[in-house]
Amino acid sequence: MVNDFTNSLEQKTALTAAQIDLKENEFKNFNIVDKELVWEKMGALFKENPKLDADYRLSYFLWYTDFTWKMFNNREHDLVVSMCLARQIPMAILLDFDVWRNIMWYLGLRTIERPDMESLYIRMKNAFLESEAYVGKWNGEAVTVKDLVKEIVAMNTRNDSMEQAEFKSKLLQVLFPQNDSIFEKYISTEQDLAVERFIDLTHFFLGVDKDHIWYVVETFLHPEKYENVVLGEVPTPSAPAEQPPVSAVPTPKPTPTPQLAPVAKPAAPVKPDPQQIKSQIESQFKKDAEGNFEDIEGVMAKLNELAEKNNDSKIAEMIYFDESSGKFLWKLS
Repeated sequence: MVNDFTNSLEQKTALTAAQIDLKENEFKNFNIVDKELVWEKMGALFKENPKLDADYRLSYFLWYTDFTWKMFNNREHDLVVSMCLARQIPMAILLDFDVWRNIMWYLGLRTIERPDMESLYIRMKNAFLESEAYVGKWNGEAVTVKDLVKEIVAMNTRNDSMEQAEFKSKLLQVLFPQNDSIFEKYISTEQDLAVERFIDLTHFFLGVDKDHIWYVVETFLHPEKYENVVLGEVPTPSAPAEQPPVSAVPTPKPTPTPQLAPVAKPAAPVKPDPQQIKSQIESQFKKDAEGNFEDIEGVMAKLNELAEKNNDSKIAEMIYFDESSGKFLWKLS
């Protein structure tokens, strides 16, 4: 079944709605190792022919994008730049991935030195802003990410609220075609949220240069360090520098809280050690007969949650895919 899964993609033959349903169920029922094998095969075919992205948008490209982003932190830099940022952002947003948060985590987890982060960020930024990825249609014509970026850049120079509202309406219609039963069956993300995520991501890449990305990622990973800082007067943690355009960074709006009388600060919770985290995960998630987690996506999501909760990005890297064994292994050191 695994070997036959990509036959239609290899032969470049269209899938009917019924065939898409069958393939969708097949993919859902693959174990994690088989999913990874099928993912690699799909990736090789999409890399060879970018035209297939739009041709198989609601079938193979959807499944390929979904599994790529579920395992986003495990993907290599080149793939993240050339595929995730250059070709998959519209579909990832439609699949309800918070792409900006994923990118922040990736930059924080997968780079060590500041120059490495700056270099990777520039590659990501350029890949997105110049992306020819298909987003949808407007007046019968295909619309790409690059087309929309140009509109946003031009619109920003005029700062016209009516024009901005009209653009949001247009983007919603481009992202969410009407009377497409297959699209409506497989895409269920909130429409306004998808529009907001696309526009926020574009503003982020337009507004943040490489000299400020380290600060932005540090603030994202360790908000407790900067909770008392006044916006607009923030130097980078390593040395004073020109202020980053804070408004360009899509961050949640703070909720006002009433002023309360001072209370004793509770003791900080003890951070679990790697062995404790491993025990927690293995008690919470089932394994198959071969010793692999049945829900590896859930495991990765839980590790990301623990990393965020404990302000320790290394927790999210505690499991990795070992190509030689074809299994996900623990990294406890």
